[in-house]
Parts: sequence; C-alpha cells; structure tokens
Amino acid sequence: MKYFIRSVKYLLYFIVLFCIVVLIVFYTSNNHANITVFDLFKEGSATKIIIFFVAIAALYPLLGFSKKQLYTNDNFKERKKEIIELFENAKYTLKSDNGSSMAFILRSPIMRTLRMYEDEINVDYSDNPVIVSGLRKDVIRFSRSIEFLLQKEKEQ
Repeated sequence: MKYFIRSVKYLLYFIVLFCIVVLIVFYTSNNHANITVFDLFKEGSATKIIIFFVAIAALYPLLGFSKKQLYTNDNFKERKKEIIELFENAKYTLKSDNGSSMAFILRSPIMRTLRMYEDEINVDYSDNPVIVSGLRKDVIRFSRSIEFLLQKEKEQ
C-alpha cells in the first residue's frame, strides 16, 4: 500500500511540475493572441504524456527508495547517541525510538514538503546487520557515515 501511495504522490508531483514548466514556457515566449497553451502539443500527445508520467511514477518509488544492511559487530547500541547526533547534524530529528528501531525525519517543514513527506529514514538495529531504509541518496549517505563512525571506533 505504501508503494501505491508513493506512486500516486509522485504522479501528482510530476503533473504539477510539468504544468508549471509548460506555463512558464508559454507565458515567457513571444506568443500570438490566437495561440493557447493546448496548441503547444500535437493532437493525441496528451495520452502519451499521461502514460509516460504514470510509468515514471510507478517506477520511481522502486528506484528512489532502498534498504541497506550494515554489519556492525554488535557495537551499534554503544554508539547510539553519536549516531543520533549524526542525524541531528544533518538536520534530521528523531521521530521515534522503540528500543529496536529509530525513525528520523527532516526538521524543516519546507524540505519535508518538497520531498512530499517521504523523508523518513528508518534504522532497525534489533539484529545484526542493522538495516537503514528510506530515500536512496539519504540511505547511502547515512549508512556510509554510520560505517565510518563505527570504523573509527575500531581504530581507536
């Protein structure tokens, strides 16, 4: 169900973004009085555009969200405060912590809106490996930072 909701959100996002770009192009060009926004497109292209947006919206959650496993040698709970600090320095705040997993969300309501409230990063540390899930770019960024933090502890 979550995948379907994400797809619908991205479909609406792409449609709104497309409309904004088309309107900017239309109103900033040297248009004549007898041309409308719909005259910018060939007949029958609307269905192709809609099919394209539906296909992209259906695939984007699959490509844009991921899970990553981190092997921590059971020292995650010892460094939990430092890991929470790592997220806070990246402008995330702890949403919930139930003893086996943590959820972080962005502090900025503007950034949360731009990401359509799909900004949550979940860290499941109930077992080894620790599983970090959320937006792909954030998962990669935070998993590497956590690995670096835990690696730094081994070297000391």
